[in-house]
Amino acid sequence: MIQFNFETIRTRIRNRLAASTEWKEILYHSTNQRLIDAIALELAFQASYTERGLIESKWGKAQNKSSLLLQAPFIDYFPHRKIGSYGNLVISTSETFDATYSEDIIIPKWSIFSNGGDIKFTNPTAYNFRKTQTNLTIEVVQGTPLTKSYTASGNLFESVIVDNANIEDNYFECFVNGEAFTEIATIRLAEDGDAKVFTIENLTDFSGIKIIFGDDNFGYRLKAGDVVTFNYVETLGNSGDIGSDNIITTVETVFRNSLNNVIDMFCKNTEAISGGDDYEEIEEIRARGPKAYETKDKAVTKDDYENLIENYFSFAEKVVCWGEKEYSIDNNNPPGTFVPLEENLVHLAILSDLGENITSSQKTQIRNYLDDKKSPTDIIQFSDVEVIYLVFDVIAYISDSAYTDAAVTSNIQTVLETTYDVLNSTFKKGLYESDYVALIDNTEGVDHHNTILSYYKLHSFSSSGGPYLVDILLNVENIEPGSVEVYTKLDNEDFVLVCTDDGTGGWIPESGFSVTGTISYLIGEGNVTITSGLTQDQSRYSVKVTFNNLSEDLELTQRFQIYGYAESTITIVYMEGV
Repeated sequence: MIQFNFETIRTRIRNRLAASTEWKEILYHSTNQRLIDAIALELAFQASYTERGLIESKWGKAQNKSSLLLQAPFIDYFPHRKIGSYGNLVISTSETFDATYSEDIIIPKWSIFSNGGDIKFTNPTAYNFRKTQTNLTIEVVQGTPLTKSYTASGNLFESVIVDNANIEDNYFECFVNGEAFTEIATIRLAEDGDAKVFTIENLTDFSGIKIIFGDDNFGYRLKAGDVVTFNYVETLGNSGDIGSDNIITTVETVFRNSLNNVIDMFCKNTEAISGGDDYEEIEEIRARGPKAYETKDKAVTKDDYENLIENYFSFAEKVVCWGEKEYSIDNNNPPGTFVPLEENLVHLAILSDLGENITSSQKTQIRNYLDDKKSPTDIIQFSDVEVIYLVFDVIAYISDSAYTDAAVTSNIQTVLETTYDVLNSTFKKGLYESDYVALIDNTEGVDHHNTILSYYKLHSFSSSGGPYLVDILLNVENIEPGSVEVYTKLDNEDFVLVCTDDGTGGWIPESGFSVTGTISYLIGEGNVTITSGLTQDQSRYSVKVTFNNLSEDLELTQRFQIYGYAESTITIVYMEGV
């Protein structure tokens, strides 16, 4: 293969000239050598530049994010800007959130709430807080509302640059002379020259955006003197996530009543607000672009739903989608069986990047995002992810004294935690004894081992204010009789054993408790009502149900199920003679 670096180019030039009679005598004069070196160096630079340009034009090889951003529109992929975390706030005129006000209060769009510091939230929708309400739940996005104003010159396809690297990807609005314009994917999709539309392009270094208007053939052409107003949210991205409740408690916007008197307003977040994300990194763009091309930005197949959600929402770590076809497979129905209650249903189960179920506000975000991508007849139904937690009891034998018990314990612990972490698992995938036995066998320092695997699942009481009833739905078949235990925990206290199954489907209560109910070992379903022994409201308790399986393998029966590592007890035994 011909090389185009400095040395090979210089050698070829010298050889070529040396073959010429005219150059033979003067070729090796120092001045000529310097000229040849300079020419060879420039040609090498040119070849390198051409090679780099060729590499940057290839989706799979480009090293600069700007190269992929320029290519992305050709495969209908538009990498997102920063995304603000999205969730709910509860607001009230009462510090205890339980009293009404004397008149309705308008909560304007882009009101500001904060943690008392630099993390601010705003509501992209206006609300009417009725005088009959003691509190109101509003949807908010992390960021500070800002406005860009621009006076048009009247050019064809006139554009407005907004220089801000932190423009939130979803929440913005554009007005021309006070009239709202609508965003479309590209200005060429405008219906006619009167269409009040605009399109947005990210600058190739994500330092801002370009707002593009029409030419009177494709969308309205701005006239000289037209005033463009662009309202947007400046967000912190993933650094604006709120990890717990009662953090956003400051109302920064001043609200007034009909007499122009200031109204004391209070706010709080009742759950974590997450989902913030920064710009897509180059490898994220490289991986997501082809998936976007495959889906055509439409949700038709289950793979479309999964790819769209995973690509766009950073909090959606694992997504599983299923419909009538998968329902029929799971229930052994013949292909094409009409199932009335499943008609047009699209089931989604989503595990967050924290290994938890997504919040109600995150579900709302996903619904809104999919609304114009799915069929109008598709009905989205969310199912909570059910995690079957794994508890390993390992007795590991060591045959080499060079390995300490602490080192081997750490090795086993690490390999179990990493391999069976819920974020590394797959929905409805079984766990087999041969796999985890081989995994521990191959761990450094282990000669052989005996391992027992048990399980637990977290539940909650079925209602608040009623009986302490737990509907047990393990969704695991062939539970070992005599292995099921029910624990409760109040707030942040430790779990306390309440009862154990009696081996025949009933319950044996622990001292201080009375219980009723049954358990089916065959299908892993049952219930238990704690009739005495608990005194606080049901909402303050967590419930844990532990069990063993008759089989050494774990077979999951529902598509929304997944297993995850919980804990391990590791005992090290040095073999005789070590």
